[in-house]
Amino acid sequence: MKKLILGAIFLRLLVMPFLFHPDIKVYSFQASHLKQGVWNIYEREEFVYQPLTYLFLGSYQTLIQSLARGLNNWLADSSGGAITNPSLYWYLILLKLPILIFDLLVGFLLYKLMGKKALTLWLFNPLTIVLLYVFSNVDIFPLFFVLLSCLFYKKDKNLL
Repeated sequence: MKKLILGAIFLRLLVMPFLFHPDIKVYSFQASHLKQGVWNIYEREEFVYQPLTYLFLGSYQTLIQSLARGLNNWLADSSGGAITNPSLYWYLILLKLPILIFDLLVGFLLYKLMGKKALTLWLFNPLTIVLLYVFSNVDIFPLFFVLLSCLFYKKDKNLL
């Protein structure tokens, strides 16, 4: 089991810096407004993601800002030069870390709900890897909470 999880983490760390889709810049740029004190996301017409995404990723960016010098400038850069930035790979790794963490947590919940086969299918499903690490799909956050509620229901902890 340990080798399975380490292999999956290695695979994800291998692809994270090299797969880029503009969506990660869009929602990360919007989330960066939280550091500037913008709490009401709906006053900004360009905001297109749910409040959970904005608040969670904005808070995360506040925590990593010392590791990501120049990230705000890169996020705000709407020219084609953003993909030639020498720090691009580092920024992609940093911005995809929450996705990696929630990806592994979803795998853990699937293991608890359905066993090792479900975990293996989740960890090595090419569709999962493409959606999460190419398109940087933030739907992993609500998926985690849906599966967590299913686990609570299964354990008859309905209040949670």
